Amino acid sequence: LALKRIEDLYPPFGSLFEELGFCLVAANDRSKGALAFARAAELNPCLIESWRALERLFTAAGRTAEAQQAASQVAELAALPGEILLACGKFFDGERAVAEELVRQYLSVHGEHVEALRLLAKMAADAGAEYDSELILQRAVQLAPEHLAARHELVLALLKRQKHEAARGHIARLLAGAPDHPVYRALQAEALAGLVVIPHARDRKSVV
Repeated sequence: LALKRIEDLYPPFGSLFEELGFCLVAANDRSKGALAFARAAELNPCLIESWRALERLFTAAGRTAEAQQAASQVAELAALPGEILLACGKFFDGERAVAEELVRQYLSVHGEHVEALRLLAKMAADAGAEYDSELILQRAVQLAPEHLAARHELVLALLKRQKHEAARGHIARLLAGAPDHPVYRALQAEALAGLVVIPHARDRKSVV
């Protein structure tokens, strides 16, 4: 009920649910606290304290697989530079301008960083600048060729812009390391379908 009430009264920001989670756990309502933290992490995947809380709560409840997943998220976020983690949290809580300024300041001081570039690409896509997002992700992949998440995001950007042939090359790289990965195989099917559909559409247009 408390979660639904917050959803009704306030914008769906993860930080609000994180605070609710701490309040519920302090009141010894761990099950609802876990729900609040899970909602916080869903809305804002950069809230490291929510993931840490989920790891503790899942461990205490004997939910080993979920605790391990939360621990993995904690490790991934903890490896980020502090400025990028802060910017990520701001972005997912709706403060895009603040987040972009933090990322650009970091890049100007420290140089290119793949996670900073991924976040900047998300901001560009969110603003409707799909071309810019693609270019930024291209640079991220050049900087870190083995970064699977960056390459995956580049594939999505290319498919969105109907660059199916370019996407196929990156999908092949992803499948080389995980040939049975269901998400990568689905992306491959989408790219192949696009290569078939688009030429047909062009043919029909030329006939008209």
